[in-house]
Amino acid sequence: MLTPLMIVWPKCQNAGLAAASMSNDQNEPVAVHDVPMEIEWQVSKFKLKSMSIGIDKLTAEQVAYLASSGEGT
Repeated sequence: MLTPLMIVWPKCQNAGLAAASMSNDQNEPVAVHDVPMEIEWQVSKFKLKSMSIGIDKLTAEQVAYLASSGEGT
């Protein structure tokens, strides 16, 4: 079951990191900006880590297999 904190926490962290990033760049015009993908990934990693969940990475063998399949069947 999702609690309100589980939903709000990533949004607050996302906003905080974005604000910190923007404060470092004084040349940005005053406007609505997209959150950089780097910050989105960072927030996602923090959230997954807090839930003891990691992102799997392909092994070298899996990468080679996917690269060798080509198009079609």
